[in-house]
Amino acid sequence: MELIDIYKRLKTRDLCLNAYEFSQQYLGRAPNYFSVLKAKKRQASTQVLLNLYFALRERSEAIRDPSIPCLESRSKELITLSNSVFVTLESRYKVKKEST
Repeated sequence: MELIDIYKRLKTRDLCLNAYEFSQQYLGRAPNYFSVLKAKKRQASTQVLLNLYFALRERSEAIRDPSIPCLESRSKELITLSNSVFVTLESRYKVKKEST
């Protein structure tokens, strides 16, 4: 899944207000980082994807509450998104491993 798709899903589910927040809170970078990536049509670094993976997992745990369906649903969405980030990380690792 592309970074833009993850951002859009977070924004749609009210888990992120804007691109600035996404850059800081999820990617662990400066407020304009995500906008620069989009403008230059670049991929996020492996470190940024790791930041995103762990941020999604941490937020999932923080809001998880089986007694509140809305929060439980959002928590599951965050896990789903983190799993897609993991798949991307795994594929990068395999490509790097095969090229060495």
